[in-house]
Amino acid sequence: MKPTEKEKPLIREADKKQAVKHIVALTLEKLLLVESELSEKQKERSALKRDLNDLKEGRLDRIKERHDVDVQSKEISVFALELKVSIGEAKTNNLWYIPYILYLSTGEKLSEINNSVTKTHAAGTYPLSNGDVKHV
Repeated sequence: MKPTEKEKPLIREADKKQAVKHIVALTLEKLLLVESELSEKQKERSALKRDLNDLKEGRLDRIKERHDVDVQSKEISVFALELKVSIGEAKTNNLWYIPYILYLSTGEKLSEINNSVTKTHAAGTYPLSNGDVKHV
């Protein structure tokens, strides 16, 4: 049964209503996706900032513990740490001089370092690939 001329405006209004509801629902879905991505990026940012702060403070022990406990934090980081010897076997009781092996996230061995070296040399001015200069 075809709608009468009197019913056509009502049908058009129903179509408009559905169209608006549809775009609102699509917008909400996209917003949910963006918020989820933003939340993930904020977690990454937070993990990287914690790594930077701990490097600046010379706290490789905190970084190592965080990477051991939180797999996501380890995956986000651009480096990995391994104790060269267990703390009980170390030649010193001073935690500043316990040796760590530093690896890039690719698995490439970079250096042997300790907390003291990190605290002394992490701070500075770093030019970035986009031309910005950051101070740590």
